[in-house]
Amino acid sequence: MKHRLLHILSIIGLICVTACTREGIEPPSAEQSSVTLLSRGGDDAVTRAISDGTTVDQLIYAVFNDKGQLILPRTVKDNTMISTNNKTKEMALSMTITLPAGSNYKAVFWLQSSECDAYTISDNMQLSVDYSGAGNNEHRDAFWGVSEPFNVDGSVVEVTLKRPFAQVNAGAFPFDWEWVEEFHNFNATKSCAVITGVANRMDLLSGEVSGSVNASFAPGDIPTDTLLTDVDGDGEKEEYTYLSMS
Repeated sequence: MKHRLLHILSIIGLICVTACTREGIEPPSAEQSSVTLLSRGGDDAVTRAISDGTTVDQLIYAVFNDKGQLILPRTVKDNTMISTNNKTKEMALSMTITLPAGSNYKAVFWLQSSECDAYTISDNMQLSVDYSGAGNNEHRDAFWGVSEPFNVDGSVVEVTLKRPFAQVNAGAFPFDWEWVEEFHNFNATKSCAVITGVANRMDLLSGEVSGSVNASFAPGDIPTDTLLTDVDGDGEKEEYTYLSMS
């Protein structure tokens, strides 16, 4: 399944300050480089009814040199201020990273909800996923991206953030679901899903995934939104009763 892209525009100032301890030598002036997190094309994340990108508020990042050696270990930035432009369907944030000059770097970014405990990320940006939580939980929404090599010379680098996970939706035609509820005389309020053979580890620097587990989600409240999707591929979205979202 293709990744759905979050439209994020972020200006990151990479500032280097080199201190000189020998008396009589002036430290060099600070250098600055900008990294722009930008994604175009695909579905507009902020137009989605569920997992629309608005739950993310925690940025996790690390920096490596061009040899893959860890320079700045995992850093967590809580209460990330993300502004949404409803007209352009873009989301924006800004931050600053301090790095020494003279090397090429690659930065790894992970954006998630602070209320999500399904993901564990090590200092060198190794991700492990716990699928045991409740389904239908849009706080699992997350975004990831890796920059091209850059240095602190004032250049601008574009980084594409995208969803590393597929979203699996289940729905039914409204008439069919109404018939099922009436025939069986029940009103379902929760649903769960089991998805077999999914990866549960990822190297966020290289993008390589590993592991194979069964994702067995616990029952969660059925989404109240209407599921709109083009199942038959004719270019028109049909309306379904939302049953589960994983």
